[in-house]
Amino acid sequence: MTGDGFTTTGHVVALGDKQGGFGNGIDLAIIKLDKLPSKVNSLSFADFEKVKIGQSVYVIGNSLGYGSCITSGIVSDKSRVVNGSSLLMTDCAVNSGNSGGPMFNSDGKIIGVIVSGITKAEGMNFAIKGDDVRNWVTKNGVEVH
Repeated sequence: MTGDGFTTTGHVVALGDKQGGFGNGIDLAIIKLDKLPSKVNSLSFADFEKVKIGQSVYVIGNSLGYGSCITSGIVSDKSRVVNGSSLLMTDCAVNSGNSGGPMFNSDGKIIGVIVSGITKAEGMNFAIKGDDVRNWVTKNGVEVH
């Protein structure tokens, strides 16, 4: 979320009446919120080069529609190729409703955006790398930190 109301989410998430644009070849959407909540802090991206396998990470989402929740785990792999895309792999619990949610490091910086998981296995969930998200958002005209 930027201070001027731009945020990203998974392209599968409904936009409703919000302004937005979908990714071309990336499962992301940019949404411009008409009205910001009273207390909004903009989020920043971590330096992906500093992301380490085994480091603690946290995922925020709307698991199964139960409202905001946070799960924790580790980075299992920094470059797992899934359907031709190089993704982060995590063992954080990820359920329907987490897609499009951010993955944070312990400093509260974004290292990825959740996109999928393998339902027949535990602890095999995937996120678009933070650098890829930042580059795509910037390429689409939104200034991020």
